[in-house]
Amino acid sequence: MAYTDTRRWRIFIVILVFVLFLLPGVNQADDGTPTTNQGKKWRVGYLQGGAYVDYPDQLRALLTGLMQMGWMEPAELPEQPESIETDYIWQWLSARSSSDFIEFVGDAYWNNGWKQETRIRNQGAIIERLNRGDLDMIIAMGTWAGQDLANDSHSVPTMVMSTSNPVESGIIDSAADSGRSHIHAKVDPLRYIRQLELFHDIIDFQVLGVVYEDTVEGRTYSALSDIETVAGQQGFSIKTCEAPHSGVSERVAAQGVAQCHRQLAPEIDALYITTHHGIDKKYMTELMEPLLQYKVPTWSQRGAEEVEYGALMSSARADFLDVGMFQARVMAAIMHGVLPGEIPQIYHEPKETIAFNLKTAQIIEFNPGLDLLAAADQIYEEIKKYVKHPKVEKQ
Repeated sequence: MAYTDTRRWRIFIVILVFVLFLLPGVNQADDGTPTTNQGKKWRVGYLQGGAYVDYPDQLRALLTGLMQMGWMEPAELPEQPESIETDYIWQWLSARSSSDFIEFVGDAYWNNGWKQETRIRNQGAIIERLNRGDLDMIIAMGTWAGQDLANDSHSVPTMVMSTSNPVESGIIDSAADSGRSHIHAKVDPLRYIRQLELFHDIIDFQVLGVVYEDTVEGRTYSALSDIETVAGQQGFSIKTCEAPHSGVSERVAAQGVAQCHRQLAPEIDALYITTHHGIDKKYMTELMEPLLQYKVPTWSQRGAEEVEYGALMSSARADFLDVGMFQARVMAAIMHGVLPGEIPQIYHEPKETIAFNLKTAQIIEFNPGLDLLAAADQIYEEIKKYVKHPKVEKQ
């Protein structure tokens, strides 16, 4: 058999194995217990670039998927505090979660806090530990983490989660091939293009505003290349403003975004609210003020929560459970002995729906029409105001 035919057959078998994981019971022994080729608990570590609102949701969804598949004992995950950190989840996992197959290692949790010096220090420490054989798998949450661990300095299976564009940020070679046998990164190559095309179909804007940090990561977070692609196809222009994302506090990042919104609002007729360290529900009132004043329609790249707090519309996603199940199946495949680089990476949202804010539409004098409202899966009648949860004193 020719080499090409052998490779095609191998790829077919790997895809078949992964597809089988989608079917309940196929990845289980006769008694219903999952099996692993390694005959041991997998010691798992975790790295994130810093706190981001999606990271706790993504991690919790992964754990829910693992529980549903039988890799962890069913349990109620800890209540999410006001913080968007993930350390509380990892502390619970290392101390209280129960699994015959997975150990979430308590001291194998790293968070760079969006600080470059911490990032460099942690990368060195993690690579050294991975090469000692102390960990069997590591979760890289976000673009920074994926960039730091998607290399040839180690060979430990690495699951890269919650990245805007792992191809453009250099984490993987392509959507079809990570480029390294120990690396897997979920990718939806057309996600932001679909958003932008739909936004333009609805609004028919001529000048689109975009706020981003002018770094490789910042351009990736904002999906700038996708914006430029759609702009070329649809014939609209782009007006950008730079705001710091990394190396600054969340508050400073938010101030930078707010300043950009004030600068852009009089000069644009729509704004794409991108993924940015400074965009959070705590600051949405301030961030939206100039956009509402100048009646600028907005689309949230991230999703429905920002629509609830004042963005005009976005793709609607009730939760991350579908994404979590996808990642859980990837993790299960790895623990069954499949190389991460051979597991399919492409993920598509199961359903394209819209979240819409009627109050925002009223303020900016935009008439959505009955067709758009009928297509909206989540409709908000008011703009929610952020209220800080009072601290509960220990008794």
